[in-house]
Amino acid sequence: MKELGLPDGTNQAEGMPDFTIWPEVNGREPLELLAGQHRIRALEEWVKDAKLGEEELWWPCEFYDRDSISLEENMKLRVNNKDVAKPDDHGDIWLHLVTAVSQKPEKFKGKRCEILRDMADTLDLSRTGGVPMNRLLALWGNDKWRAMITAWCKTAVGRSTFKIRPWSLMMACRIDDFWFSTFRQVLETLASLPGDAASYVKLEDWKHMSDFLGYGRSEMETREFFYPGIGSQKVDQSCRRRPNLLVKLDREPYWQVYEHVVQSGQLSFPDVHRILGLSEQDGKILSGVINHVVDWLMSGHRSKRPPQRNNNKPGLRVDMVAALQHFDQKKLQQAKGRVTTSIGEARGQSVVETTSIVMQQELLEFVCGRLEAFRSASAKDQLTQRLDTDNAGLYQTRFRQAEWAGVLGIVRLYMGPEFRPEWPRLEEESRPGDVSHFVDMAIQHWKTLANLAGDETRCGKLSSASFRDNLASWLGEQFGSPSGPTTGETNTDAESVVSVSILTSRSCSTSDRMQISAGTDAGREEKDLPSFVDAPDPGSVFDEAMSKAEEKTALSIPSPAGDETTQQEAHRQAQPPFSPQSPSARGQDVRPEGWSHETHGCTSTKRD
Repeated sequence: MKELGLPDGTNQAEGMPDFTIWPEVNGREPLELLAGQHRIRALEEWVKDAKLGEEELWWPCEFYDRDSISLEENMKLRVNNKDVAKPDDHGDIWLHLVTAVSQKPEKFKGKRCEILRDMADTLDLSRTGGVPMNRLLALWGNDKWRAMITAWCKTAVGRSTFKIRPWSLMMACRIDDFWFSTFRQVLETLASLPGDAASYVKLEDWKHMSDFLGYGRSEMETREFFYPGIGSQKVDQSCRRRPNLLVKLDREPYWQVYEHVVQSGQLSFPDVHRILGLSEQDGKILSGVINHVVDWLMSGHRSKRPPQRNNNKPGLRVDMVAALQHFDQKKLQQAKGRVTTSIGEARGQSVVETTSIVMQQELLEFVCGRLEAFRSASAKDQLTQRLDTDNAGLYQTRFRQAEWAGVLGIVRLYMGPEFRPEWPRLEEESRPGDVSHFVDMAIQHWKTLANLAGDETRCGKLSSASFRDNLASWLGEQFGSPSGPTTGETNTDAESVVSVSILTSRSCSTSDRMQISAGTDAGREEKDLPSFVDAPDPGSVFDEAMSKAEEKTALSIPSPAGDETTQQEAHRQAQPPFSPQSPSARGQDVRPEGWSHETHGCTSTKRD
């Protein structure tokens, strides 16, 4: 007002300045809306329904100086805990704490009871107000989790999924890097999208994206997601967009997001509910397996257990570092290729430190794909029976089971094939079938052999859900039990047998081969169609099969004999069965308020 030469007391409409020139007077720093978000949203809907112009999008406001407003008044305007119509969720509550500390850095320091009282007063909460204050304080007191939750809650997706109790239970597992790897992927993807994606991408939007924009998606699949029903026609901004997707975006910014996703084929949209929906028991299974692996590596020389009240306990995988000193950058890159989640390297982080993070990630992705087995009564007992000199004989009997044999196999990939030689080798009956993983590998193998990189139609058929499902069933029938290392294999061969496709263990015989159809009659035999198995030119065979079957293309498994390099390369691009973004591993959505005391339930939670 002063900049425009107007008196502070102006309260008549005709005397008020034009707020469209706000940036010219106050600079480009945006205004922060402290209260009234729901009124503004209702106004936008009303103007839209009434078909009025933008000039009607106004509302009387009170302005506060960010530098002079008191903390108490700031919090009073922000906090909305007692309004039953729309109380603050846990994400909002967390950001209120962040705001309070940014204005008064000395807040929330001192004795535990004093901090709890200070938090309750700042947030205008009572100790019986339904917010688990003790768990909130535990999260706030952990430096790594405080930083991650703060970044997470600055996004709409993050605020909708942050719940104090489940996240405190996740922190208690001491496998921070496993959770953080998925969270970082979400944050990196949001940061890369055009505009302020942290604000305009809502939780429902992210659910749709993670469901449909999976690993290995084609341009056609991306186009069908953003502009359904277009098919192979040329698409532009005027085309009908997907309803209820990115509703805050107008036509042009929506198109920009679509173009960005098309051009960024490796952009990841992990399903955060796959980990946030895990139960408390599942979290204990994950941390329990890592505890056992550390026992195997350290042979009784583990670090001392940190005090229970220490909020900044080191991760369980920290003890692995001492056993991984033999790892170099080349081996690390190979290990990174076996996990589905991108693992970054912090500045100054050593190779062995990163290796311990990748090893933990690979182990836990494996376990997450086999949680049903680890939830069994026998597996629960085995998790409680730690390795010691008195039970060595009994302990090794667990490796007759596929789930424990798989864990041991992964550890031997890092430690060498002679690690714990007294324990069973990975024989046929002890190695798990990894069908969904092999589906990804087979499809990638076909795309490479037939040079289909730029062929949207063919790639679309190969990646369709119906084809993937039928291929998985066929693989399960044909390769139910992968064979172990054959006589004459080197140590290197034996070491890689866990990570190399099941396709290497047995070639297809023409007598028992059943073709897999990508059409509506999936699974029926197509004896008149050529196969990749014995073909000298897979590309021409693919063309012949496509031309004969058209929309009902039938394919069979390629023989991998003598093609170990190609298989290993395909493995590095494929996904294991637990994959936040794998289209072949979709499951029913689970509420992020998981971590209940029941195995599958998400409603039987216990307050502090």
